[in-house]
Amino acid sequence: MTNAGDGTVSEVNAGDGAYVRTVQLSAGGIPQGIAFDGAHIWVALMGDNTVKEIDVSSGEVINTIVVPGGPTDVCFDGSHMWVTTPGNNSVAEIDIHSGQVITSHSVGSAPTGVAFDGTNIWTSSYTGNFITKL
Repeated sequence: MTNAGDGTVSEVNAGDGAYVRTVQLSAGGIPQGIAFDGAHIWVALMGDNTVKEIDVSSGEVINTIVVPGGPTDVCFDGSHMWVTTPGNNSVAEIDIHSGQVITSHSVGSAPTGVAFDGTNIWTSSYTGNFITKL
């Protein structure tokens, strides 16, 4: 889970909810959305315009990707991470193997939610009261 107040994420045991560990990400990062790609955890940090990739086994941050626009939410489609950037009115697409932003899709006013339905990426607008299918 993300802990926006102190720039960390916490791991808990799915079986019993017991605390496992806390991973420090960034003091001013403000972690928001979190997703799992089958091997790593990805966290959008609104305050420092980054997405952090965390190794599940060690809890170490293994990659930091700059994503301008205040990233807030993230989802995985099986091969890419999708990150909402409300400050840029867009959704960034990240290649999980290279850790690079491939492209940014303009979606209108302040996208904050993002989801994958098995075929399409969907995003919702915080201020525009609409959804967009990519």
